[in-house]
Amino acid sequence: SSSSSSSNSGGSSDGSNAAETSGNSPLSSIDSSISSLASTIESDGSTIAERLQQQYEQAQQGSPGKVMTAVEQREQRRKSYMEQVGQRNDNRFLLVLAGSFLLPALVILAVAYFTGYLDSLYSNSLYTTR
Repeated sequence: SSSSSSSNSGGSSDGSNAAETSGNSPLSSIDSSISSLASTIESDGSTIAERLQQQYEQAQQGSPGKVMTAVEQREQRRKSYMEQVGQRNDNRFLLVLAGSFLLPALVILAVAYFTGYLDSLYSNSLYTTR
């Protein structure tokens, strides 16, 4: 009985070890990624931060041989569009918009004041003392 339980536990541990060492296991892909990073650090002598900094500087310089990804192309289009928008003068549009709201209100108030309508409102209001 004890030998069968030990063989079952041994069989299950062998199966899990086989799963960990197989190429499809997530752990094996992580191990291979870590080992490849470690080997490049050892051969290069630079850290990951230094390599990322070099990649960033190369991207900023715009290496002519480098093909831009779709994300980089969208970012470039967005930057150029924002530069165009930044150069646009919107003062005229904003003045017309403000005038379209304020001018009619001021005209109506001026007409009401000069016709005496505001005085009649004040005299007929509930807040005046008689």
